[in-house]
Amino acid sequence: GPLVNTAGDIVGINTRAMFFGGDMGFAIPATTIRFIVAQLRKFKKVNWSWTGLQLQPLKDFRKNIYFEGNEGVIVAETDPESPARRAGIRVRDRILRVNGRPITAMWEEDLPAVRKTLGLLEKDKPARIELRRNGKTLTVELTPREKGKVEGEELDCPRWDMTVKAINQFDNEDLYFYRKKGIFVFGVKYPGNAINAKLQIEDIILRIGDKEVETLEDVKHRGVSMIVYPDKGDLLKASRYIVEIEKGRITAFAKIKRNIDGVEDLIHRANLEKKLLGKTPPECTLVDNLGEPLRTLRSRERSQTVRIYDIRHWSDFMGARYCVLRFDDNERCRDVTLFGVSATTKKDPARRQEGSTQ
Repeated sequence: GPLVNTAGDIVGINTRAMFFGGDMGFAIPATTIRFIVAQLRKFKKVNWSWTGLQLQPLKDFRKNIYFEGNEGVIVAETDPESPARRAGIRVRDRILRVNGRPITAMWEEDLPAVRKTLGLLEKDKPARIELRRNGKTLTVELTPREKGKVEGEELDCPRWDMTVKAINQFDNEDLYFYRKKGIFVFGVKYPGNAINAKLQIEDIILRIGDKEVETLEDVKHRGVSMIVYPDKGDLLKASRYIVEIEKGRITAFAKIKRNIDGVEDLIHRANLEKKLLGKTPPECTLVDNLGEPLRTLRSRERSQTVRIYDIRHWSDFMGARYCVLRFDDNERCRDVTLFGVSATTKKDPARRQEGSTQ
């Protein structure tokens, strides 16, 4: 709610309170709220311009550094590929005026007002920056722009047991140095296809098969994140790829292999789901000579029953040994899953003790 003074004037909006250590309260000043609300009404967001300037006060008590002069603000750093760096502004420059308006940050508490002035500069319009460098006064033109996203989007590739992410200038500065636009390996599952192919986190992916990739859409079009079952020909093409990756300045190649159940299993499973979903247990036993279940597991919490069937007599399925069907409380099949013997645990799903299901 509002924060009021003794005269009844609203001076801020309360955001947080601590009821220990002196009963501290935190609030956003009313002047800031008034500015933010106007921005939200006009632009639907706080419409800051980006300059890439990192600033430092003239009297920096935090770092115990003191600069000469009583006006201006010190440039501590400029972001890579930023408008400030393109304008030629350097570290230790002392900015005196912006479009003829004097700015000064004597103390750290003065920096927010200076940053606000720079953030309100009109985008894509040159601004005159007067600065002091090595005892000389210079004037440069700086053109602010929209900063854009500060983090790239992610894409899960379950068939490859990894996730990829778009390279972002602010989130991945090291990768951005090598490739301004592209994707990289964000995470890998162990054990899994990607890690078996020697892919590592932060590998930049240059090419999948015979196609270059620069965006997540390019990866999607290569069939990495299939959630539907395409025809057999497309699926076989998408099951094995030669992936060209970049490790620093070294280009290498990795071969992504198929999952343990095999590509053919996916095709057969899609057909199997059409036959089994919605059927009762007696009806399921007749489908492709499925037979009686090896084990039946019941879960009271989820109101469902799981039945495990031996399908080793099905020659079509190269990697799967068991078919696991989940039935709802109406005894209708709602899910079909194929299993082999786990390569890591060597546990057989048919040997689980009866009880609750996972």
